Amino acid sequence: MRIFPDVRLDGLSASRGEMLRYLGYRGQALEGTMLEAVERCAALAEQSASPRFVAEELSPVRITEEGAELEGLLLPGEDIRLHLGWSSAAVLMGVTLGTQMERLIQYHRRRSMADAVMIDAAATALIEAACDQVEEGLRAFYRQKELDVTDRFSCGYGDLPLETQPDIVRLLDAPRAIGLTCSSSLILIPQKSVTAILGVIPAGTHRSVRGCQSCKNRQNCQYRKEGIFCGHSSQASQ
Repeated sequence: MRIFPDVRLDGLSASRGEMLRYLGYRGQALEGTMLEAVERCAALAEQSASPRFVAEELSPVRITEEGAELEGLLLPGEDIRLHLGWSSAAVLMGVTLGTQMERLIQYHRRRSMADAVMIDAAATALIEAACDQVEEGLRAFYRQKELDVTDRFSCGYGDLPLETQPDIVRLLDAPRAIGLTCSSSLILIPQKSVTAILGVIPAGTHRSVRGCQSCKNRQNCQYRKEGIFCGHSSQASQ
């Protein structure tokens, strides 16, 4: 087991472009009042975020006919089997924006649903940015050791079932480490949280799970029909 005390989460900002995409905008012109509302709600989300993460390396990775096995935990499915197929170890990560973000969204749902929706979109952009930052920190760590990591892969992506989520939370000791739990209905709490799996692989063999060709929903994807690249490989919101 290895932990990563040198990976940092700081300077997060909500991508306004991502925020608008979550709100359903596809390049339409925005009025000044709408732009002001986006900026105001994004700033509120950024001020309320208390990002925390935990990450641990587990080894070895055992590939089976059913999927991939880590310390007695079977991650079922062909997609995760392929994703970790070259991996000597795997890194589990958990990232959360904290409970204050939940309270902020709930507060605005009682006052202004429009603001609540925009804050929620900003929070989703923020948790993606946080995951990107942790992933890049892990990649930098392993490259110093002449290794690399795959992109992150989350429960609910491909054929990896959400039912695996509680086991990942348990292996990370996430309730104690960052206050992240999983409900009986498999929802992460706080909801603006993500768990993910990365494989540790030889340098020069970086494998990406982002993009249309890796997604099982590519035939029915509304983004793809409109010529827009989704770009997501993780479950960013519940």
